[in-house]
Amino acid sequence: MKLREEYEKIVRDQLEEGIVEVAPETPTGDRTFYMPHKPVVRESASTTKVRMVFDASAKPHPLANSVNECMYTGPSLQPLLWDILIRARMSTHLVLADIQKAFLQIGVREEDRDAFRFLFNINGKKQHLRFTRVPFGGESSPFLLSATLNYQYDQQNKESQETVQALRENTYVDNLMQTGEEVEELEKFKREATSILESAKFPVHKWESDVEYLESEDPTNPSKILGTAWDKRDDMLEIQVPQLPDNQPLTKRGILSHLASIYDPLGMISPTTVRGKQIYRDTCDETKGWNTEVSDQLKREIGSNGLVN
Repeated sequence: MKLREEYEKIVRDQLEEGIVEVAPETPTGDRTFYMPHKPVVRESASTTKVRMVFDASAKPHPLANSVNECMYTGPSLQPLLWDILIRARMSTHLVLADIQKAFLQIGVREEDRDAFRFLFNINGKKQHLRFTRVPFGGESSPFLLSATLNYQYDQQNKESQETVQALRENTYVDNLMQTGEEVEELEKFKREATSILESAKFPVHKWESDVEYLESEDPTNPSKILGTAWDKRDDMLEIQVPQLPDNQPLTKRGILSHLASIYDPLGMISPTTVRGKQIYRDTCDETKGWNTEVSDQLKREIGSNGLVN
């Protein structure tokens, strides 16, 4: 399927599911914003390879406010990413899952929907659409999701408090995690977490674990724990360092982009990136433009030692 067709299918499906709706000619609220959008293709994704990404920080002109600037962000209710990853390495077994379309399970009041309008061409005709659910990319969206989940946790009975506590401590945005020394602990968590979340219309999918029978159908290996590559069978984390492209000139922009592409939230390979950061500092000292090739001396240094070693 071509990208354009896949992109249009996303909007058609959301219209059918009531996630978005045709905007009325007369706004129902006091504020109206239009969000630009674009497709993002992730070939490595196991399910959704094309995503629709909105820019809620866009402004119609420099003196205007974006919808994000007009929203109250709310306090951070997320546990620390570092803490979750450390807990993931401290037990014998581990189980992960995702809340399916988590933000899109939360409704937006009718008087607020015009703040999340967008334009889309369907069958050659420009349509004015708006979200009826919380869009990903809104300044307050993470808070709204966390607050809604915490409200649901507060409604649970005493028998489920162990699972509720695990959900509070180890849910990062829409990613669930639980660790345990015994497989039975993870079985209980999977059963109770599914019941708790799906009773609030938050479907849970993509279960993954080092215990194979706890996984959903057709799991991938290696997988990821909050963006970090994880080999489930050997129980190893892998920090992936991309190669510098051979067919592109070495520029300050390229060096910074390469260093920034290394995702290492625990800082496990930080000592190996020190040299690359020193080289980037040296490129800044050359006072050349972002897209100008670095000096021959720095080229030789990068060629012999690389940026990460």
